[in-house]
Amino acid sequence: MLRLYYNRTTDATQFIRIVDGVNEEGIPITISSPINLNTEYRYGLEFNVNYNPFKWWRLNGNINLFQEQTRGDYTYTDTEGNSITQNFDNDTFTWSSRVASTVNLPGGLDWQTTFMYRGPRNTAQGKILGEPNLNLAFSKDIWKDKATIALNVQDVFNSRK
Repeated sequence: MLRLYYNRTTDATQFIRIVDGVNEEGIPITISSPINLNTEYRYGLEFNVNYNPFKWWRLNGNINLFQEQTRGDYTYTDTEGNSITQNFDNDTFTWSSRVASTVNLPGGLDWQTTFMYRGPRNTAQGKILGEPNLNLAFSKDIWKDKATIALNVQDVFNSRK
């Protein structure tokens, strides 16, 4: 399935970094915190596919190519009492993808592996590198399918630092 989309978000949240004084050794103290900016616009193209090579194995995946535009200013007071306004207008093109594999094992056990990747992107304060992520999950329905026991391992290789 292929779809085009447009999304407008007001009060979009973005993490920013602000230098807030220096420590005893003269090293700058940097604070990272979320702020609500004015508006974020996102438009792009998304492609989804599902494939069942066997009755016991399901695959699905998607790829998303998109343009992101952020608009907004942020005003804060520094350690010396000065009011500082920063502009966070930013335009970037990036992409993301996901591939999920679900295997039905004997005994009613399901094994799911999901690989996700978010491409590199520019921000108003720099660049974020690409972010790979691998998750594993095992689950089993119990009590005549009225409950499920699951074991999840998120970010297997600790790659989303």
